[in-house]
Amino acid sequence: MQSVQRAIDLLMYVGECGRAVGVTEVALRLGLPKTTAHRLLKTLTYRHLLEHAEDGRYRPGLGMLLLSPPALGASALTRAADPLLSALAAALGETFFLVVRRGDQVIVVHKVEGSGFLRASPNVGSAVPVHATAAGRVFLAFSTDLGLPAPLTAYTRRTPQTAARLQRLVDQTRHERWAVSVDEWHEGLAAIAAPVFCGERLVAAVAVACSSARLRQLGERQLIQATQNLSKALSRAISGVDKP
Repeated sequence: MQSVQRAIDLLMYVGECGRAVGVTEVALRLGLPKTTAHRLLKTLTYRHLLEHAEDGRYRPGLGMLLLSPPALGASALTRAADPLLSALAAALGETFFLVVRRGDQVIVVHKVEGSGFLRASPNVGSAVPVHATAAGRVFLAFSTDLGLPAPLTAYTRRTPQTAARLQRLVDQTRHERWAVSVDEWHEGLAAIAAPVFCGERLVAAVAVACSSARLRQLGERQLIQATQNLSKALSRAISGVDKP
């Protein structure tokens, strides 16, 4: 029981630091022998709850996603997603981004800007309305404890404004495993999103945002396929962690 308590204290400390920590710091802060701190860090790294930073210190790992919403694992999730988002943004010239759920909100935690002249997407750190965005509908479709919001704020004339219509869109997202929104949050803004799973658990959504005119120019099917491929690749990357 003492080892379990120490491991929990260590995970909480590393998570609260918001930066990579070394063996000596952990031992001093938690009042542990250095050999004990090193053994715990090594074990938690083996289980992917922690991972090595570039300088050899320790930071939260992707295994954190198995324990909670990606609050502690968000930085690791972002690191895993960045090269995938960057490759598609460079190939298609559009902006790709990553969103996670925090409570009843859906938050943008990372994005890679495209090279196109006309670009439109939410800022990192901003919340997006779950009923009026493709990413939001992904969370409504695959989160068992996230209910339909009320009231349904009408941002544009195309925003879903009845629970029945929104439920149909959510059911469609669950069936097709992708969502599209056009002019629903902002006039002229289109987005396509797909779910990211760790095992069977939804941990994030990936999405591409562009102007509505650009969506028509590129073709919706091409962007749907690109977003689905992105979500599958990221799901494979983070589901490769060892499970107890």
